[in-house]
Amino acid sequence: RLPIRGMTLVEVLLAVTLFSTMLGATGALLQAGFRAQSTWGGTVEPAVRMERALNRISLDLSSAQKFFAVPVQGAKDQLAFARVEPLSIEDAAASPEWVRVVYKLGDENGAPVLIREAAVWRLGQAAADPQSREALLPITELVWAFARADKQGQRLWVDSWDGAVDGVPQLVRLTLTVPTTPGKTLTLSRVFRNP
Repeated sequence: RLPIRGMTLVEVLLAVTLFSTMLGATGALLQAGFRAQSTWGGTVEPAVRMERALNRISLDLSSAQKFFAVPVQGAKDQLAFARVEPLSIEDAAASPEWVRVVYKLGDENGAPVLIREAAVWRLGQAAADPQSREALLPITELVWAFARADKQGQRLWVDSWDGAVDGVPQLVRLTLTVPTTPGKTLTLSRVFRNP
């Protein structure tokens, strides 16, 4: 039979010291994580939203179609063009329709935002009201520019585009200024190639 042995005072103190050290390290890691979240969380979220909005524009422009009835039209604060897309995203069997897509500066709850509107275009109908309106991104500034070749073949950026006269621009540039944290903004410029 083995004798019953208790813990010595040194062993108890060692266990308490190890436990308090591990608890302190865990608390320090949590505090550092919360500090990083508060520091970067305010800047990363607007950048992610901006990237999603720019990807949406890129996908729309890459599928833009040359269509005589809905020419590419642009101004400093708006871009409109035609593309073919299903009338209903929920209905996978929906037949594709000509859609006029407009990206513009809009207003949402008193704040400026980047808006995407889409309206089905049918032959013989007047311009339809948008079937969908989506606020993509809060912004403070929006500037579109369009590239054309001059007489020497050099690229020239202009701030308006009339597709009925000019056709389709070679490149489209968008410059956005997005509020990130109170009093701070992030400006990004992206160039899109038209098909």
